[in-house]
Amino acid sequence: MESSDFAIGACGVTAWERCYLGLPSICIITAPNQNFIYDNLLKNFKTNFFLLKRSIYQFIKLFIIFFSYLTRKK
Repeated sequence: MESSDFAIGACGVTAWERCYLGLPSICIITAPNQNFIYDNLLKNFKTNFFLLKRSIYQFIKLFIIFFSYLTRKK
């Protein structure tokens, strides 16, 4: 994680590790018990995290659309 430029992960305990390292991240709530971490990240660390309060399947769909846009032929 320390050598990464960006991360995608759940709003679990590793979200705090990414926060400590200052690693910009996309955080996804994947379980109900992660709402507490999500709320605290949203309140205190808005600049390092892009937070999604959606299902992982909705995120994957958005990621595929975004990746398709980035890799389209001009």
